[in-house]
Amino acid sequence: FVIDEKVDPNCGVTRHCPGTTPLHVASTTDIVDVLYKNGAKLMLPTPAGILPIHNAAASNTMILRKIISLGVPLLAQDKNKQLAIHHAARAGNIESLKLLISLSTKMKKTFLDSLDRWNRTALHWAILNNHEDTVSVLLEGGARVYPYNMSKIKHLSNMQGHRTRLPLELPTEMVLRLYGKDSIYYSLLAQYTPGTPRVQSKPKA
Repeated sequence: FVIDEKVDPNCGVTRHCPGTTPLHVASTTDIVDVLYKNGAKLMLPTPAGILPIHNAAASNTMILRKIISLGVPLLAQDKNKQLAIHHAARAGNIESLKLLISLSTKMKKTFLDSLDRWNRTALHWAILNNHEDTVSVLLEGGARVYPYNMSKIKHLSNMQGHRTRLPLELPTEMVLRLYGKDSIYYSLLAQYTPGTPRVQSKPKA
């Protein structure tokens, strides 16, 4: 795989003229290498503000690892204030999640519980998209059942009208709304709720 020296590896995409670049759709780390060595930029967004790291987090852990090794920060956001971990959780990409968690030890709380424009964390999105194993990985990795600073909840609620019509919702409240108290999700979250005795999960059949 080679690139002619006259070909723009960014396909005309810039920060001020967003679009999908070859890096957004690269399927192998070799392709990422060639593109990068020929001037492909790692932080160019699509119209929705999606960066290559976000696509990789959702679909290809090897490319995610490669892009991070090239210097893209884990806290890089899209237009909805979502990080790579939000994208991985929504897609149910467990390998990407494990990689991101392992690389975020020095900023785990900031990273794992980062809020997007809807005040949702990666844990919210894993629940919403019915990814049981993803929920388990996030909780074991340190994601909090109470991701909000409860002393600032009133402030967040006041700000909510400017960003979304959805109510501010704890992961447990989302589980109750979507799946009920008898669901596996409620049991999982209960194990990580402060003051609740930890119960060993039953092995899957």
